[in-house]
Amino acid sequence: MHKIGEAIIFCNRPISGFYKHKVFHLFPASESWPQPPSLSGDHPLRLDIFLNDVIDSFLVKEKIEQIHSRRKRVKNYMPNWVFIQDLVRKAAEDIIILLSTLTNYRFYQYTEKQSWFIPYTDGKFKRESMWGQEGYFIHSTSLKKVYSSSNSSLEMISAQKYYNIYGARLSTRFISFPDSINGLLDKYFSLTEAKLNTFKKACTLFYNGLTLKDDALSLSLALSSFVSSIETIIHFEERDESIKSCECCGQPIHHISRKFREFLMNYGSSQSYTKKYANRIYGLRSKILHQGRLLLGDVSRSSHYLPDSVEIEHLIRFLRICLINWLIRVE
Repeated sequence: MHKIGEAIIFCNRPISGFYKHKVFHLFPASESWPQPPSLSGDHPLRLDIFLNDVIDSFLVKEKIEQIHSRRKRVKNYMPNWVFIQDLVRKAAEDIIILLSTLTNYRFYQYTEKQSWFIPYTDGKFKRESMWGQEGYFIHSTSLKKVYSSSNSSLEMISAQKYYNIYGARLSTRFISFPDSINGLLDKYFSLTEAKLNTFKKACTLFYNGLTLKDDALSLSLALSSFVSSIETIIHFEERDESIKSCECCGQPIHHISRKFREFLMNYGSSQSYTKKYANRIYGLRSKILHQGRLLLGDVSRSSHYLPDSVEIEHLIRFLRICLINWLIRVE
């Protein structure tokens, strides 16, 4: 196992200990690293990525081929570390999206976006505006100190309790993982290429929904993205199934709403309320995308509209359980 590189990632909760898997390691920030002024902020974490496992587990053979192709085109004008950093960036993105689906927390990186901002120093905002770039900088010597402060592993919670705590992301001071996380990651990395790519696309849509919600961009589009994450897997499972056409117009009949309902009942809960819940959620999604019927929070541009927030948080919890159960059961 050979470490390819490291990345700084963020979460809105700090991590109290390390987590180690064969593909990557997570470490809390050293005491010398800059920290946010409050508990709910952008807390830095160190992500170490390992080359052999990344190539095997993330199936980045195509990425390696692209690197070799680019090397031939640019010949000796581009140093090797540029290509390696590109591989590290892609692997870090995949790990961030995967962890954000399998745990109750959204991990993220900065986009290096430039904008005006108001400086915050000594516990208060200054009465001035400055132009700057979104980012996080530490010296390389500080990056190495992270190991000395990571003497214990992060908290593990029973999976049944972990995924069924409402608002779990806000109920603890530090990041915690389910005690099933090792098995889930091992299962993911052992999937065939087709199944891995399918689950990766579903996780990406799920992550897009988390980002739309957390960044207060649109709860309506967040809901649509969450539903689409399930549809991605449904489409994969039904890829070999013949599709009937309407006798009147000849258009294909997909019955996607019925398949969505069956998926939630199979991988979420078989209780009678699940059928009604699935029908209501899919109906909301259809009205949003096909009729422009936005959630009230989007109409009033209020990200704190309580009914919408409660609806989305419940949907996140339920669909996360569905995705994880599919991952566990798929052969």
